[in-house]
Amino acid sequence: MTKNELRKHLQADGFKPFDIVTSGGSRYTVEHPDFAIITGDGSIYIFKPSQGEPDNTEFVGIASLLHIASIERPQQNTTDSAA
Repeated sequence: MTKNELRKHLQADGFKPFDIVTSGGSRYTVEHPDFAIITGDGSIYIFKPSQGEPDNTEFVGIASLLHIASIERPQQNTTDSAA
């Protein structure tokens, strides 16, 4: 994964949240383009809104671009409503 490839996901028109899946199996959801920072050394810092404090964020994780295995749509928790 290159910086430019990742920026395309972050700067896409009609942004949709996505998961970053690392080579070690970690999964980080980027909920909004403002919640991800790509650094000059090739790392991405991921944040999420703080619970109960919409103007604040909290750190979720960091991943090296070299270890990003894939970009995927977030997994949805679905329940079977038919009983």
